[in-house]
Amino acid sequence: MRKALIAAGIAMVALTVGAPLSLRAALADFCRDYARAAMNQVRAGLANPGCAAGVKGPRWAPDEAIHFQWCLTQPSRWSNPSAARARPT
Repeated sequence: MRKALIAAGIAMVALTVGAPLSLRAALADFCRDYARAAMNQVRAGLANPGCAAGVKGPRWAPDEAIHFQWCLTQPSRWSNPSAARARPT
């Protein structure tokens, strides 16, 4: 009985510690995809003469790391992969 309680306690701690790690990994994957998509839009905007003049400011930064870091700082309702899939477009 004592061994079962110890095992249950260890499992509970592992789940409590492990869940945030998996959420952070999912967020990092989501933000990596977001940053790649943002860079595709920046390149497309710069390549199109009709759009290039409007490609200005931090929203159009030509650095994928800037978009990735921005995504990581956003509230979870915007950058959470499951919430993003559930949000209507």
